[in-house]
Amino acid sequence: MYRYQFGPLLHTERITADDNPAAALLRAFEAADVDVEPDSTDALYNYVDPGALDRLFCGAPSARDSGFVVLELWDVAVQVSRHEVAIYDSLAVESPTAPDAATD
Repeated sequence: MYRYQFGPLLHTERITADDNPAAALLRAFEAADVDVEPDSTDALYNYVDPGALDRLFCGAPSARDSGFVVLELWDVAVQVSRHEVAIYDSLAVESPTAPDAATD
């Protein structure tokens, strides 16, 4: 399992029941005053499919309620879950280590 170490939190944007994660993601970047590409909505497609992100977390409650997606976007780390978008200054990812090989 990968371990994520996030840097300082820049902003958290709540996702309400009548909202969607892609819209909250764009609002979060605006509120965090992150320098984004011009025409952010179109540029978002260069990193993630907003429709797929919405399908992951919108709709009836499910096992996905405790899941999240982590990505790097416009030089910051982003964590999206069913209930919020969090933007962090940085991200370090620790990969899983293989078990030690048996020696002869």
